[in-house]
Amino acid sequence: KKPEKSIENNHVLITPNGHKIYLGLKNEKYFLQWNQGDKLMRLDSAFYSLEKGSPRYPNFKQENKDYIVLSVDCGNPCWFGDFLPLYPKGWAKILPYYVAFDLNSDLVAYLQSDSIIVFNLRTGYQRFFYPGKCASAFIGYCLDSAYFKEKKLVFNWNSETFIKSKKKEIHEIPIR
Repeated sequence: KKPEKSIENNHVLITPNGHKIYLGLKNEKYFLQWNQGDKLMRLDSAFYSLEKGSPRYPNFKQENKDYIVLSVDCGNPCWFGDFLPLYPKGWAKILPYYVAFDLNSDLVAYLQSDSIIVFNLRTGYQRFFYPGKCASAFIGYCLDSAYFKEKKLVFNWNSETFIKSKKKEIHEIPIR
């Protein structure tokens, strides 16, 4: 299907697998459109920009048969991910401060105040983890890296911030 009519300044982002994502402006509101199965879906957001190279222009990150992931920078520190489902009856999610995802397991880890949340994109299930003290006002500065491995969330943590110290605590948290 084609995107809806009356789109101003339409941009098209084509993924490596050939999926088309339309970024547009209608009635002074920014939105994305993509095909989800045989339906044309729309995701509204105030955070987009239509200018390529803008900090608020969505960038392709990854895709598989079930999802497309776009990343948008919105300042320092500020970023979010658009997780767009390709399978029928899935719902799109905009997740702030995502730090890891495993599309084959439907999992995303993202930051929120003093916790790391593991979110299942397919079921909506959330699990909160409190990694410990962080000397920074932003928890992301205490997290050096994070990834999913063998049904575990693995992350390197430093309570003093990863910039100021060389010591790291490696945490492995089982994900069911």
